[in-house]
Amino acid sequence: MLAAVEAAGSLLLTDPLHGGAVATRAYAASFEALNCRVVAKGQVNLRAWFCDLESLVFYMKASPFPEDFDPVAHVEPFNRYLAAAAGPHGYETNEASDLLVVQRA
Repeated sequence: MLAAVEAAGSLLLTDPLHGGAVATRAYAASFEALNCRVVAKGQVNLRAWFCDLESLVFYMKASPFPEDFDPVAHVEPFNRYLAAAAGPHGYETNEASDLLVVQRA
C-alpha cells in the first residue's frame, strides 16, 4: 500500500509493505524522469512489543502479508517466533517502512 501526502509543493511517499529500498529507488527514478527533485529518502525500523498473545495474533491476522496468517496452519514457524521473541516486555516485533520526499520542479 503506497501512501502519499502532498504538502507545501512536496510529495511524501511511504511504502511500508512493498519492495523496500528497491521500490524507493524505482519511485525516485520515476519522479526524476518527470522532472521532479528528490528531496529526501529514508528508512525506519521501529521496535514494538505485544504484551499478550491475543493481541499479537490479532495483529498478525490483520497484517497484509503475502499469505494470510493462520495460527493453526503456521503453528511451527509461529512457535519458533514466540520462543525467539518472548522477553520481559512481551513479544518483540518491528515495523519497517521506506520514505521518499519529492518536489515538483
